[in-house]
Amino acid sequence: MASELSKVEAIIRPEKLDEVKDALARAGFVGLSVTHVTGRGVQKGIVRTGNIGDGKIFVLPVADAIRVRTGERGDVVV
Repeated sequence: MASELSKVEAIIRPEKLDEVKDALARAGFVGLSVTHVTGRGVQKGIVRTGNIGDGKIFVLPVADAIRVRTGERGDVVV
């Protein structure tokens, strides 16, 4: 069983992707999946960093993680 695993999801502007990837790598996070999404928040605006519309970050608890290839579970998978 996994202990204290978390999944981080960040919704960011496409033009910030390289900057965010570099910052995550410097912080030791090497795994990354990128999915293109479209939409808008309640403010309905398009603005730059530091203002409304910059994005959101969600930190979710992970009950378990399983490596499909080997069946390993928990912290060793991540």
